[in-house]
Amino acid sequence: MGNYNFEDESKNFGETVRIDNINNEIRKTSNTDFEDTLQFGEPLKPKKGCGNDMPERKNNKGGNGGGIFSSGIIKLSIIGGMIVFVLIFAVVFISSMGGYNGNTAGTEPNRATENNNNISDVLEKDENSSSVYAVVKEVGKDRTLSLYNLNDKDNMNVIVDGSTDLKDENNVKISYFDLNQGDVVVVTENGDTGIASSVKIPSDVWSKDSVTGAVVDITKNKIIYNNEEYLYGGDTFFSYDGKEIFPGDIAETDTVTIKGMGEMVFSAVVESGHGYVVIENGEKVENLKIDIDGSETIQDEKTGLIEVSSGQHIVTLTGDNIDDYIVNINVTEKERINIDLSEVKEKEDEKGIIDLNVNVKGYTVLVNGEKYDGNSAILQVPYGEVKIEVSKAGYEKWTADATVSEEPVSFDVELKEIEEQKPVQQPAEEKKNEGSITIYSEPGWADIYIDGEYIGVSPVMVKLPYGKYKIKGELEGYDDVKMDITLDGPEKTATINFEG
Repeated sequence: MGNYNFEDESKNFGETVRIDNINNEIRKTSNTDFEDTLQFGEPLKPKKGCGNDMPERKNNKGGNGGGIFSSGIIKLSIIGGMIVFVLIFAVVFISSMGGYNGNTAGTEPNRATENNNNISDVLEKDENSSSVYAVVKEVGKDRTLSLYNLNDKDNMNVIVDGSTDLKDENNVKISYFDLNQGDVVVVTENGDTGIASSVKIPSDVWSKDSVTGAVVDITKNKIIYNNEEYLYGGDTFFSYDGKEIFPGDIAETDTVTIKGMGEMVFSAVVESGHGYVVIENGEKVENLKIDIDGSETIQDEKTGLIEVSSGQHIVTLTGDNIDDYIVNINVTEKERINIDLSEVKEKEDEKGIIDLNVNVKGYTVLVNGEKYDGNSAILQVPYGEVKIEVSKAGYEKWTADATVSEEPVSFDVELKEIEEQKPVQQPAEEKKNEGSITIYSEPGWADIYIDGEYIGVSPVMVKLPYGKYKIKGELEGYDDVKMDITLDGPEKTATINFEG
């Protein structure tokens, strides 16, 4: 027999104990021969008596040991215990899981235990009456009504035949097929036959038919509509397209019919769902504003989506740098309509009119330093404060300040000729340091600039101190021409040639 060490109460391994001693102790306290029933290996030989004679057997591992404490049984026990533990944990975990996966009518995604609002609290139950309040879950073609019993919080089915008394809230007779999913009815069964003796729409149940703008607050188990708050319970019936849904699936843009009593909602049925609008490249627009059907809205910060009810809508997009962009869209349920602003043209600056009545021709006009066509007396200029300069060679420069807006601005401009002055005799030393530059152009009538300062229209002559100068000529229809000139004598000429 093998030797084994076992833990004592202090979790320490004590003295070595032979396994056959353990077996002997077991036999003293039991009428069952454990060795006969629990040995592994070859079958036991029949015993002649019930003494302590040990049956002969072979050990598969070729060593000593065996009995109920053999290593094989210990391993199997450990493995079996682990399997049982895993199974128990899996069952508990699965039973605690919830969620809605598109259940059909008849399943119960909204029977939430964490919702303490109970519809049955607002219903008066007459113990002597067989009538119950119920929500219609399905109107079967075989005239079987599938219902949720609000009093007993249970599903039920009843057959509606020719003997059933069907009436609306005004006690007017109706047809079986006038009933709809989500209707609240009072049902009375005919004994235990499963046949309804009466199905009536109660007058104490209110109904908000085909409304939009209802907000479902799943954190407080409330439905808010038209500034009024209603509670819903774990047994409130929510559905869409024949299937029960999670309350949070209902969007504010959905069209829904809500029924209930007092402040409690019994059912909410979505009649038409919603789609989405996505604005792409909206970052291109400065101060973007989104208007849908006359109401300003914003995109969801996380998804970028805008929920809209199914149907036709007018989307108007405005911004500081674009003209109003208007799009007509037709949204179907669950559809995404993308509006791309990448190709939207940027808004041009608003312009006003400056009307100049100039007494000469061939003048040059600068507005805030920008040259305008000298052949046109009517200028289109961006709104704002401007400085106007009108000039011509041989004439005094005319300037004015103006504010350009929607109203045209008009000026009578009178350019005065510069009087020819007789040359003044200067000391010889001064004459040596100053000369004249005469600039021609081909073609003529070009605007001439020296060191960036406008001089006049070619041909033009100007007196300057000796030195190096940069000349630029501008002529409409030609590229600008630049050249350098050094004035080192009394007179200097230069000709600017414009190439076609």
